[in-house]
Amino acid sequence: MKQRRLFMLLAVAAILLSKPALGFTQSTYTLSEIASDLKDVSDDIRGALAFSSLIGLAWSDTYVGQLIGMPPHWGIGLSMGITSLKADRLNDLLGKFGYTSDFALADKPLLLAYTIDLRIGGFKQLPFDIGIKWGLLPYAPLFGDISYEINSMGLDFRWEIVNGWLDTPSFSVGFEIDSVTGGLRNTGNTTLTGLSSDIVVGGDSTAGLVWEVLVFSLKAQVAKNFWRPRLNMYAGLRLGGYYAKTGYELSGGDGIMIGGTPLNQADLSGLASALDSASGNNTTFSVDEDTITGLREDFGAAIAFYTGLAFHFNSITCLDISLMLDVINFGFGTSIGFRYQQ
Repeated sequence: MKQRRLFMLLAVAAILLSKPALGFTQSTYTLSEIASDLKDVSDDIRGALAFSSLIGLAWSDTYVGQLIGMPPHWGIGLSMGITSLKADRLNDLLGKFGYTSDFALADKPLLLAYTIDLRIGGFKQLPFDIGIKWGLLPYAPLFGDISYEINSMGLDFRWEIVNGWLDTPSFSVGFEIDSVTGGLRNTGNTTLTGLSSDIVVGGDSTAGLVWEVLVFSLKAQVAKNFWRPRLNMYAGLRLGGYYAKTGYELSGGDGIMIGGTPLNQADLSGLASALDSASGNNTTFSVDEDTITGLREDFGAAIAFYTGLAFHFNSITCLDISLMLDVINFGFGTSIGFRYQQ
């Protein structure tokens, strides 16, 4: 019995994802090929995800003013933006999950994100402000059964070095921490054909990509008023790095079964170890009762420029429009934000 279970675990490790999850084609792939493709996709998307964290809190003012005062200085707003993403190698990997060419992403798809921004000022003689942002696009249909999710959170601190009296520019420096999580998935019945028996992940299961990116960065921004106070021009530089986990996930509400038999806890641990050994490429697997997840860890640099215009409708409302450039990956993006500010 133990030999049979060991054989089944090794069989799973050798052929997991060996055929498309939804049975659209008859091509076969080994786990090592999947892991190699995941490395390529990780190289493409982790930098793009880090770049997307620039969306939100890109306010034209270098300092919103002190919190304690009449009136207290603070602001709240909504930011929305898009950033570019390479898709050729991503489409190759999606094909091995069972996505057909009909479901292929565009050659240059765009990552969409939005954030709710809140910024509060510092205190007398301390020209700093603190910003917080959060935004969630829950898994929503893109086309067919494919859905997309991105969750953005961030915290920044800015210190104004130059006040910008009269017509001189103002200048601030600061740091920011951002988190971007989410994924891309397809819903259907996932049955993986084994060497001796089928591996079934749930009944109505999902297969797709997942990601987690944590970005740490230093920022510098300059701003100049024109036709004060109606128009501002601003530009900034971000220098930082990120820690990323990108991978794939199979999940189903009915659990993982081999040959119609659910796996016990010892089987699940053994399966994760077998998958780790078979995949390589710095990919680590976790397995529980209803989910198989393989994640690759990476570090990278995040360097980006941004510039924009701010239109002040009156003393308390403002529209910010910015363009962004990812220096490392030559990606582009744009964002627009509307805010109320005291």
